[in-house]
Amino acid sequence: MSQPFDFQQQLKRGEAGEKTLDAYFGQRYQIRRATMAEQRRGIDRYFTNPANRRTWSLDYKTDTRAAQTGNVFIETKTYPDRDHSGWAYTSEAGWLFYYLPDIWTVYAVNLPYLRAKVLPIWAARYPLRSAKNKTYTTYGLIVPVAEFARCASKTFDLRQELPHG
Repeated sequence: MSQPFDFQQQLKRGEAGEKTLDAYFGQRYQIRRATMAEQRRGIDRYFTNPANRRTWSLDYKTDTRAAQTGNVFIETKTYPDRDHSGWAYTSEAGWLFYYLPDIWTVYAVNLPYLRAKVLPIWAARYPLRSAKNKTYTTYGLIVPVAEFARCASKTFDLRQELPHG
């Protein structure tokens, strides 16, 4: 039987991922952190292009296991009795920036496109798995990284411009 998911440990990993993404993308965009109310709606950041003042809302995800497993976890529900309650369906952000820190790669995925065109296909094709923490269970599709990468509008290699050490 697998160990329960450690929410605090995952939160720390996510916060570390956020710092890395802010450092990288802050070189290109003006970044505003979302308010707590916006975060409850699945929005982590707003990027504004300084050249044309265009703004995008983003949901950041950091997956520290995908590089080892070869799969990403697309959360589709958080309780067994509530379909479509995971971030893949509920995030109000326009873009998902899915970060794999082990390989310094970020996949930029348009969330409305993911929901409308890709998730129905993946739901029929890939297995649904659970991840437990102390208070609840979340469920998600196990999707190969290569398949997930194909739905990305852009892939960023953070090794190109971030200092390492």
